Amino acid sequence: MTDNVIDLPVPTSLDLDPDKILQQAVGNLDSAVVIGWKKEGELYFASSMAAKGVLTTCSLHAIVWVFGGGNRNCQ
Repeated sequence: MTDNVIDLPVPTSLDLDPDKILQQAVGNLDSAVVIGWKKEGELYFASSMAAKGVLTTCSLHAIVWVFGGGNRNCQ
């Protein structure tokens, strides 16, 4: 029944399926940084860049606080 649903590339106020977002990026990026929450509530961080190109721990915590609304436990 959902075969006729089209994903529109417009801003939304609703959360999107992270798997769909990541699948859309495959093959389209030169480099990537992924920050997210595991289903168990733990912080997930991965980067395709060497350590010199990755965010510092301090800036990572700031980004997590902003996107998580300060509600996630990031230690």
